[in-house]
Amino acid sequence: MIGYKIARVRDKSMEPRLPKGSVVLFSAKKRPKRGDTVLAMHPEIGKVVQKVTAVGRKGGVYLSVDKAKGHEAQSVGRVPIEAVLGVMIRRLA
Repeated sequence: MIGYKIARVRDKSMEPRLPKGSVVLFSAKKRPKRGDTVLAMHPEIGKVVQKVTAVGRKGGVYLSVDKAKGHEAQSVGRVPIEAVLGVMIRRLA
């Protein structure tokens, strides 16, 4: 599946839309926009599934959680556009 990635949601930060353990399909070819759910490589946390709250003019993508009490809530913030590994297409399980 070239151009696609599959990831499992590791925590409850994206509930209720994506419960912990959800398996999600991402397209590596789509460019993220505000409101998209993405798979990204965060420099401190590692791979995360988060929601795009803004796309900066200089290529930064600002990420947040759906659930206000997600453990990454203070750590997510901005990642470079190159750190986005894919944009969610659908939940598989």
